[in-house]
Amino acid sequence: MSIIPFGFLSLTPIVSSPTSSGLYSNFEQYIINGVRQATTYGLVRSNISLSRRLIATQTVTITGFKIIRIPPDNWSTIIYSVTGTLSIVAGTGATIDGGTSNKNLNTKSTVNIPSVVAERADTTSQYDTYDVRPVNNTTTTLTAGQYNLTLFGTGANMDLAILNNTTFPINTSGTIYPADNLSTHFAMQIF
Repeated sequence: MSIIPFGFLSLTPIVSSPTSSGLYSNFEQYIINGVRQATTYGLVRSNISLSRRLIATQTVTITGFKIIRIPPDNWSTIIYSVTGTLSIVAGTGATIDGGTSNKNLNTKSTVNIPSVVAERADTTSQYDTYDVRPVNNTTTTLTAGQYNLTLFGTGANMDLAILNNTTFPINTSGTIYPADNLSTHFAMQIF
């Protein structure tokens, strides 16, 4: 049996946080030790949507997106849904699954933090991650080009975490990432 010298043991506690994504993630900068690092958000509901642009630098297959919902003060429980659409930006060479111009995102799952009661949006320990995927959990193949990710709520007012580019820079080293055509982008993972 080999003996590990005491000096090599690590006593640093492991802090749980949202898992990273193999394609793109800014969760690691936004959620630290279970606390949101900003309070900026955008409102969505059934008649209000938020759109941000994505850039794919080569053909990539994605499963879906994770976003962060922030509870406003008028929720007694976290019950509302987020749906969306992924669409091409014309003239950029983008295609979805070999030729379609858009794909609906309707399959959803939620990890609530906290699990029951939502508190005010400025309570930075309050948020949940929301998984938005294509119908039937199908994968999506995107060619190099630009895409619009549009998200909206299906019920009453809901807040989605929005990150300012100057505070949370976009990592452009991967195969797909948010475009910086706006001063803000979604707190998100692409997986």
